[in-house]
Amino acid sequence: MTHPATAEGIYQGMRSGIIAAEAVRDVMTRSTSEEESWTTYQARCRRAFHASFWSAKLWRRGVASPALDWVVRVAQRPLVKRALNKLMSEM
Repeated sequence: MTHPATAEGIYQGMRSGIIAAEAVRDVMTRSTSEEESWTTYQARCRRAFHASFWSAKLWRRGVASPALDWVVRVAQRPLVKRALNKLMSEM
């Protein structure tokens, strides 16, 4: 499992591995069936990664849209650059 925006995934891999290990443990100790364990694993992964997957989906849409190009073009205008420089210097 990887992070959808960065294609990295140390956290996602480790976290999903822990969740998987707990699911296997539950089956091995016969506290749940394989089907129940699989359903629980999927639900826990959805809860754990929902926010990052959702935000990555929004990011991909933003990058693919012309909105980002528009923002860059506007930011390149001398008036906007001066205003941003003044704003940043006063922070």
